[in-house]
Amino acid sequence: MRATGGDMEEAKKRFAATTIWREDYKVDEVLTEHQPYFDEIKRFYPHYIHGRAKGGQIIYIEQIG
Repeated sequence: MRATGGDMEEAKKRFAATTIWREDYKVDEVLTEHQPYFDEIKRFYPHYIHGRAKGGQIIYIEQIG
């Protein structure tokens, strides 16, 4: 709604287009697809969510191989 300045009809059109795009590219299935290189990639690009900062921001650490 913010992106359309409150125009409900335009928001509906954009949402419909997004829904079609998600179906066309199978976006909702990406986490259930077999990922044959996941372990190898994870080995060279380890990353961790450490916790939260005092302000509530998530602390994310990457150790690039």
